[in-house]
Amino acid sequence: MDIHAQIKEAAGPLEIIGEETYSRTFLFKSSFSGFDGHFPNNPILPGVLQIILGEISSLEALEKKNSSQTFAIKNATRCKFLRPITPGEIILLNFTIKKNQSDYTCMCSLSIGTSKAASYQLTFAPRV
Repeated sequence: MDIHAQIKEAAGPLEIIGEETYSRTFLFKSSFSGFDGHFPNNPILPGVLQIILGEISSLEALEKKNSSQTFAIKNATRCKFLRPITPGEIILLNFTIKKNQSDYTCMCSLSIGTSKAASYQLTFAPRV
């Protein structure tokens, strides 16, 4: 099973909080292949996988809202990783989507309980 399929398997349902605001939980067991080698005897969720949580969820929200369109990620910016995420922790992803001319900006935040774990901004463009 590829990493994207494993992430989707660990994901809860996409919750619509408001017109442009969404949330989703994730729970990764210690057997999740994303922990392999990062770091031996002290597994943490790599930053790139934390960004992919937002990418997968934002794409799902964008494509539900714009059913006749597909999107591609353009970039990830303003990435801040504030605490390690370890196996068995419930991750809460909150994000908002704003339209900017032809692109969409998604502001993402990951939390574990009351502790902010990461934040980043993703930009998506319609596929042509």
